Amino acid sequence: MASNEYKSLSLMPCNINLTHMVAELTAGGYNYTDILLAVQEASECRQTSGKIDVESAIWTNFPWKLYMEHMEPNRLLQLYVPPNLMILGTFGNVLSFVIMSRNMFKVSTYCYLALLAIMDTFVLYIGLLRMWIGNFALDLQIMSNCMCKLVTFFGYVSSVKSVWLIIVVTIERFIAVKFH
Repeated sequence: MASNEYKSLSLMPCNINLTHMVAELTAGGYNYTDILLAVQEASECRQTSGKIDVESAIWTNFPWKLYMEHMEPNRLLQLYVPPNLMILGTFGNVLSFVIMSRNMFKVSTYCYLALLAIMDTFVLYIGLLRMWIGNFALDLQIMSNCMCKLVTFFGYVSSVKSVWLIIVVTIERFIAVKFH
């Protein structure tokens, strides 16, 4: 259910057993966010047990086993796909750069495509490598304020420059075909 529908949970002034309430409402089709929002809005409700709070009641009843079974393929994809993409991408970009740099001074398109290979390599290592390392260790972007700014800046610059190089190549090829 959408979070804006949590008001339909009508909690009156009452004493509630949160564990029982969470089990009943999840069986009725409400999700954990709806329940949390409804209980927080109902400040006049009191818990029957002083030991249980809303968040612990919700997390205790969360179906972790089902969640983990569905997340296993995602974890395996994040483990094995990025290094293979980085190896293939680096090999392809180095090969493109070598081929394009041989004729770079003869045709301007080759210069743009050689630069595109460099920018795409930066995109691979700034974006994909950071994401892959972040799955196992601390994300480089959150290590310090300076690293956050540098990674964000170079990530955006390299990806935007890559896109603009493709646009420049397209325009240059259009002009070459149309007017020559």
